[in-house]
Amino acid sequence: MGQAIEFAILPFNRVGNLIYIEARVDQQDGAFLIDTGYDGILLNNQHYEGTPSDLYLRGSNGLGGRLELITVDIDLGLLKVKSVEAQVGDLSKLEQSIGLPLHGMIGSTFFQDFELVINYKNNNLVLVKLDHRGNKMVELPTLRPASDTLDLRFKGHLPVVGIQVGGRELCLGIDTGASSNLFRSNSWSKLEEFVWGKQELYLRGLGNDRRKTRAGMVSHINMEGIPFRSMRTLFGNIGQLNRDLAGPDLDGIVGYEFLHQYTMGFNYRKGEMYLWREDVEEDRSDVDYTAGNESE
Repeated sequence: MGQAIEFAILPFNRVGNLIYIEARVDQQDGAFLIDTGYDGILLNNQHYEGTPSDLYLRGSNGLGGRLELITVDIDLGLLKVKSVEAQVGDLSKLEQSIGLPLHGMIGSTFFQDFELVINYKNNNLVLVKLDHRGNKMVELPTLRPASDTLDLRFKGHLPVVGIQVGGRELCLGIDTGASSNLFRSNSWSKLEEFVWGKQELYLRGLGNDRRKTRAGMVSHINMEGIPFRSMRTLFGNIGQLNRDLAGPDLDGIVGYEFLHQYTMGFNYRKGEMYLWREDVEEDRSDVDYTAGNESE
């Protein structure tokens, strides 16, 4: 019997500012969004069928359809994960919004058993299996030691970090499924002096609603002294997120705008976040900031 594979290096593609991988779930190959803003694994009911439940799909914009439950096997490259609990729901609105046929989304709780490294420079994810103490079960010679190790907290399933904007402290959740950052509405007055390129957009998510919101480029950002370039940010209602999840009160969530600036790693079991500063991506002016949103 061969030795079990304890890691995977997975190339990812982008649709707008969202990332997705090709994976196999219960012998079906397809595209899966990587979305740490979602609690578990959500499969498309066009491809999978589960047993009925009393759960409903919830997005940042309200309530979606009823969910079914299913247990599946997942193949990520040579890494095989057996008997994973997943949900099945209607992803048609999300597919229409991003223009990509989906088999599902892989969310935050799946990564609790792994150290996850997201590298936008090489367009890949690295997953390394962890033991019960959070130590990696294999060391990859291609993965250099991180430049910085930071504390990671949690708001329910969401990893949480502290970020400073012009010296003002913000508590923010990390959501790989957020094409733009989303800060709570009342942050606008506190941060407006650091916002440029102001406009109004419609926010769309997994729910059925579309809501108008302010947007702009937020500058003067750092995290424990680590500098970040200006980040595209929406300002809207995150009250449901704060009500539904246990943990610190959030000022917002950060996604692609935050994640692509450095190679970043996450170890949920140790409560640690890693940065590789030497891998900072060159600033680009052709980034699509509107995936999942519609201008007025």
